[in-house]
Amino acid sequence: MHVVLVCTANRSLSVMPSRPAFRGSRRKLVLAFDVGTTYSGISYSVLDPGRVPEIKNVTRFPAYEHVGGASKIPTIIYYDRSGKVRAVGAEAVREGIQERADDEQWVKAEWFKLHLRSRFGSGPSKFASRIPPLPLNKTVVEVFADFLAYLFECASQYIKETHPNGVDLWASVAERTYFVLSHPNGWEGTEQTHMRKAAIVAGLIPDTAAGNEKLLFVTEGEASLHFSIQNGLPSGAVKKGEGVVIVDAGGGTIDVSSYRRNASIFEEIAVPQCHFHGSIFVTSNATVFLKEYLKDSPFVDDVEHIARCFDKTTKLRFRDSQESQYIKFGSTRDNDPAYNIRSGQLKLLGSDIALFFEPSITCIVNAVKSQRKAAHKAISHVVLVGGFAASDYLFKEVEVALAPSGLTVVRPESLVNKAVSDGALSFYIDRFVRSRISRVTYGTTTSRRYLPSKPDHRMRSSKTYVDSNTGERAIRGAFDIILPKNTKISETEEFRKTYHKTCNASSLSKNVSVTIWCYRGLIEKPKWTDEDSENFTKLCQIDVNLSQIPTTRDVNHDGEHGLLFAVFDIVLVFGLTELKAQVAWRDSSDKEKRAMDSRSAFNGLRRRMVLAFDVGTTYSGISYRAWRSETNRELFMTPTNSTKYTRPSLLSVAMASRSTFKGVRRKLVLAFDVGTTYSGISYSILDPGQVPEVKGVTRFPAHELISGASKIPTITYYDPQGKVRAVGAEAIREGIQDQAEDERWVKAEWFKLHLRSQFSPGAGQEVSDKIPSLPLNKTVVEVFADFLAYLLQCASEYIQETHPNGVHLWASLKGQIDYVLSHPNGWEGTQQSQMRSAAILAGLIPDTPAGNARLSFVTEGEASLHFAIQNGLPPGAIEKGEGVIIVDAGGGTIDISSYRKNTTTGNFEEITAPKCHFHGSVFITLEADKFLEGYLADSSFSDDIEHIVTCFDKTTKLRFRNTQEPQYIKFGSSRDHDPTCNIRSGQLKLTGTDVASFFEPSIECIVKAVVEQQQSAHKPISHVVLVGGLAASDYVFQKVKTLAPGNLNIMRPESHVNKAVSDGAISFYLDHFVRARVSKLTYGTFIDVTYRPDLPDHRNRASKVFVAASGDKLIRGAFDVILSKNTQVLETQEFRKSYWKERRSRKDLKSSSVAIWCYRGPLEKPRWEDVDTGKYFSFVEFRSTLKSTALENYTKLCIVDIDLGNLPCNSAKDSTGAKFYRVYYDVVLIFGLTELRAQIAWLDTEVWFVA
Repeated sequence: MHVVLVCTANRSLSVMPSRPAFRGSRRKLVLAFDVGTTYSGISYSVLDPGRVPEIKNVTRFPAYEHVGGASKIPTIIYYDRSGKVRAVGAEAVREGIQERADDEQWVKAEWFKLHLRSRFGSGPSKFASRIPPLPLNKTVVEVFADFLAYLFECASQYIKETHPNGVDLWASVAERTYFVLSHPNGWEGTEQTHMRKAAIVAGLIPDTAAGNEKLLFVTEGEASLHFSIQNGLPSGAVKKGEGVVIVDAGGGTIDVSSYRRNASIFEEIAVPQCHFHGSIFVTSNATVFLKEYLKDSPFVDDVEHIARCFDKTTKLRFRDSQESQYIKFGSTRDNDPAYNIRSGQLKLLGSDIALFFEPSITCIVNAVKSQRKAAHKAISHVVLVGGFAASDYLFKEVEVALAPSGLTVVRPESLVNKAVSDGALSFYIDRFVRSRISRVTYGTTTSRRYLPSKPDHRMRSSKTYVDSNTGERAIRGAFDIILPKNTKISETEEFRKTYHKTCNASSLSKNVSVTIWCYRGLIEKPKWTDEDSENFTKLCQIDVNLSQIPTTRDVNHDGEHGLLFAVFDIVLVFGLTELKAQVAWRDSSDKEKRAMDSRSAFNGLRRRMVLAFDVGTTYSGISYRAWRSETNRELFMTPTNSTKYTRPSLLSVAMASRSTFKGVRRKLVLAFDVGTTYSGISYSILDPGQVPEVKGVTRFPAHELISGASKIPTITYYDPQGKVRAVGAEAIREGIQDQAEDERWVKAEWFKLHLRSQFSPGAGQEVSDKIPSLPLNKTVVEVFADFLAYLLQCASEYIQETHPNGVHLWASLKGQIDYVLSHPNGWEGTQQSQMRSAAILAGLIPDTPAGNARLSFVTEGEASLHFAIQNGLPPGAIEKGEGVIIVDAGGGTIDISSYRKNTTTGNFEEITAPKCHFHGSVFITLEADKFLEGYLADSSFSDDIEHIVTCFDKTTKLRFRNTQEPQYIKFGSSRDHDPTCNIRSGQLKLTGTDVASFFEPSIECIVKAVVEQQQSAHKPISHVVLVGGLAASDYVFQKVKTLAPGNLNIMRPESHVNKAVSDGAISFYLDHFVRARVSKLTYGTFIDVTYRPDLPDHRNRASKVFVAASGDKLIRGAFDVILSKNTQVLETQEFRKSYWKERRSRKDLKSSSVAIWCYRGPLEKPRWEDVDTGKYFSFVEFRSTLKSTALENYTKLCIVDIDLGNLPCNSAKDSTGAKFYRVYYDVVLIFGLTELRAQIAWLDTEVWFVA
């Protein structure tokens, strides 16, 4: 049996089915909204003719701290006293909002999705008391509508800002937008009706027949299946036709469904289930525990806040019931040993935390077993999806519990918290499921002829009556089954029964109502509505005017010809996720006519834009995509206004196509982006004949963003013996600070900056003073190596868990992995040499020529270009050969590079020297630290400054958008107050202008650097692309747009900009778009030149004249340029100069060294070492072993050692007849790659040799 939990661990997953190219003739758009109980999200796809559709996500929302790629926002709304919406989503949880809500008496609506729940779901009444009430005078439909309207606004803004001609695109489809709303398995017609009303109130659709046609529904279970199909189903379930259980473990509900593959389609094989045991109930259990545990403590009033902190971090990171767990909720002043509270952290037993999870885990296990028992096909796999399923603890416990039953539990490789919104789009486009199982019995009530011989008739004799039309005795309350429970239904299959209505001539003009009922009880064939009556519910009603239906006349019981019979069919179409009920009859010309219930779907044939809203109990999401009709005909869209939709002007139409891997054996490439503050991993598995994909490691130990963390903190803790104790997210988990203090651990952070080049702008003493020192007796290479080793371990675990036969895959490739390490633009040979040494020390590669060949370097600027190419570059830069500036605004550095596409070769080329500036996001935090040191110097909170700065860095800095609004830093508990310092309930209030001042140096740096690149480039530049974690800040982006020259178009790629470097590094390895770069320095070597007394600069250096072995007079200290600054260098292009060495004796020509130097000064053609001497530098020895050969203000770049015995030697005589010997050689520089290569070449019997 297979159980599918929407998560990220997967052992044996199938390859995603190929999706055909869009066959329409015009561009289309589809959106999906996932409104969850606690979090909600958005996915989308733009359909271009001839291109394969891609499902993407809205990754930027107002006020969200995860600005680098938030895929979900909290499902929360604040209303003021007049019922007006005041804050929604992330804006409803930002710092300071609680105080404002208290002051202005706002009311919060959360978990409101559960107020829509079906009363027939598993356990809804039991948990009703735990669901927060709705705001006064607000219905659930109104609240739901307000949230849908907000999601729609977010989708609109995102698409307008990130898509080609987004404003025109949105306007062109505004009247033809279609929506998909997902809902739990347990929801039915009543809930769908409420959601439809909410969509109308929200303005998504008008309340017309045509408007209702624009809204579709999909169950979360079926959406999750579509997601799993696209992201890897168990191979057995796909290839062998076995069944698979899909478990969508979300915020409010656990939705369980079972399917099997039949040829190219999927079919439901058991009745789906819905249980109220989602992640909010884990938090609810924790709240109950905390209220009891702290009821007699001073912290009893903090229980709600502590529970929220548990929900955000501890619950998500929990992995081991044997380890103590911590809930960080207050400041250093919050202490109570009696309750295990220290420095604002509550310590709990891991076994207590495990109890909070137990009901949900038990529910999943029992539901899976129930599905397996009920299914009419063998099941061996379970797929876990949904935000809750991303919990490692939940996954492991379910896996262990189901293993004895022979069930394999897996999680798809992709982010499992986007399963519903992504899957809703796939449901709309791919339609994999073509048959479903009816989960209740459907029918209608009728009257039956009374037959006293039947016992069940005699029991109901009191309900008999005499039909006035027929004169027969009949019984009311009979139930006639049209569609039995557990019936397999194909998508277009109809279930119908024929009925007749007796009437007389006077009633022909009247309407008759036909009611469809469903039975939910245990009776296999229910016959009477008074048996198990509580399980009969009215589903819908169809009104029909009898005058439309032809009648037949008969003789009544009085022998008169007054009796009329109206004959019609009741038709149920149940193959889609919405039931369609119809009344059908044949008119006088024998053509079938139908009347439908008000919820029946519309099969239109016009172009439409489809939005899918996944409104979760806690988080919600949006997806969108374009569509084709059921008949496979294109749905054309004709704008209703004068807006003309044109082709993209902001982004390229589609990413560059990638060719298949030409190798003969499978290969693995890992890219490590070790950032100043955060680090990430991307990878690609190269299979022969397959197009490589760039993927990211999205799960790391102890990270609270378990549903899709793409980066972890660049932090390492060492104990006093120098042993690594905690790395990455493990180094910031609750309780780690106390353990570090108790055991005297030392933290290494920002250590990457210790590798910095001293020649980058701003890299001097000012930066040195701000960078935390390294742990005692640890070099930067050792710390870097420890972190690389941890990243390798994370990559190993992730790939082994999430890939088909991952353990065997890793074992077969681990010794031959190719690595790409990225570094700032300003780093050069010395830094690359140290990083190579760290990679060797970390065990990534052996210190051999073959090992060194498996490690590549790429600048962050060039990696970011590759990311931008794959995620949308300005078409000017793509099509017209215009230049584009790439700004990688990261944690430590701002890296600026400029490129253009060569329209002849199709390759990209650098068009000016790249730059690197030390003004990344850490320096914003340092500015805040400096401000707070002064602001709180004389307050009682001066000891909390470090913690306050940390809180600023995690939230306030990321959410900052408006200088006119006060900003808040949440750092303590409700007991932390100081009105003189604007501190209230643990929140420090700052003016927006003060916070803006922290950003100012970084923003000025970006704008100035962009202008300099534009001025120095040898091609016109009109576009600037911002990537990197700092670039994801809306404030930074908007300020750069405002301050940059007006002729520059500032933009951000639509994908997650914080993973630009690691993804781009893999693309650099695979695609190699850049084939020409610009030398940023002047390279050459010092030589001796023939003395010419007629030249002034020679006469001025007469003291340096000496007589060579040949008898010629030479001057020392001349600089011979081999490669000039700002020269465009092709990738394989060589720059060489010829030189010689001469000696009196052949024995003196055994060995020598040639030093390569770089000049960084302003002289265009430097000629002498004694002019601008401080501008000559060196920083790496050619053989990757660092030699510090300093000579006053300059050092060597690299040294090439030569065995002169291998070179042909020529003899000659000087003017006196004395013999001397001379060898000739060339110095060769190859500079097209991101690493400089220096060589010595010589000619021997017409063959060139290289050292």
